Amino acid sequence: MLLAIDVGNTNTVLGVFNKDVLEHSWRVKTDPRDTADELWLQYSALVADFDISGIAICSTVPAVLREVRKLVSDHYSNIKSVIIEPGVKTGVPLLVDNPKEIGADRIVNTLAASTLYGESGPAIVVDFGTSTNLDVVSPKGEFLGGALAPGIVGGGKHLKPKEVNALAEKLGDDLVFFDGRNAYEAKIGKFKNAVVPDVKTTKDFIEELDSGKYDHLKNKTIVTYCTGGIRCEILTTVMKERGFNEVYQIAGGIVRYGEKYGDKGLWEGSLYTFDGRKTIDFSDETKVIGQCDTCGSPTKQFLNCANDFCHRQYLICDSCAQDKNNLQCTHQELQRHSR
Repeated sequence: MLLAIDVGNTNTVLGVFNKDVLEHSWRVKTDPRDTADELWLQYSALVADFDISGIAICSTVPAVLREVRKLVSDHYSNIKSVIIEPGVKTGVPLLVDNPKEIGADRIVNTLAASTLYGESGPAIVVDFGTSTNLDVVSPKGEFLGGALAPGIVGGGKHLKPKEVNALAEKLGDDLVFFDGRNAYEAKIGKFKNAVVPDVKTTKDFIEELDSGKYDHLKNKTIVTYCTGGIRCEILTTVMKERGFNEVYQIAGGIVRYGEKYGDKGLWEGSLYTFDGRKTIDFSDETKVIGQCDTCGSPTKQFLNCANDFCHRQYLICDSCAQDKNNLQCTHQELQRHSR
């Protein structure tokens, strides 16, 4: 299995891949003060249950890169590894005046876009992080250039999981949890009594908030939550611009909260993910709150619509999934593509 490590200025994301399938991932805080041994203690504990045969590393933090390089040489010298940096052959042509100025993260983004979309057309990669990167990729997988911009600013204050619980204990029913994900994600898991807007994409929040249906919450204390947090950076900024007075977001999102409290806190159900796992549970006691779209039975299983051009999913139990008719496309605006 391949261990991929993406070191960013704020967070480090680790993922274990079995060929093209992401088996598991973790998001931890980046601390430039960590030594190679401290990183090894942290990383090795996370991947202890996986047979790692290769390591790929991308870092935008020089201080951490130095320690990660030492980590690999000291503790994983018997495993094939690659660190994306100037001089490493990635197969990505850098068509700019000074290729050495292009960060490893932008090279990897270009490679990913080319792998996913091939020669179907040029692509623009937008990478939201501590800074916002916009990179242009040619149909041939070439890096053509791009721009760097400041990260998202003006969003809601970040609350650690324990601060979320303390605020909930203090305010009780006067605290509003506001789901910052797509509505279908909340079908299988959400914070207790949360407001779940009827949205299919992040951009739909603008129309929802402008509709006036949430104006009664403008003077309430609101805690927004998303899978990892980046969507809530955008959502809380939009909410504050529209007059919501006291808006917070959970630092590290649902993932960080679930790692802290499992199913003993204010979260209930499973977490929807956009990788091969589709859903994850935080403990063996996870409650199934999802209901089959067809029969209403308890389930947390999402399956793709039978129409290859439709990216919608059905929440469906094992029994109903046996009948392929239950997976036929019912999304009228997309049915014409299946003919």
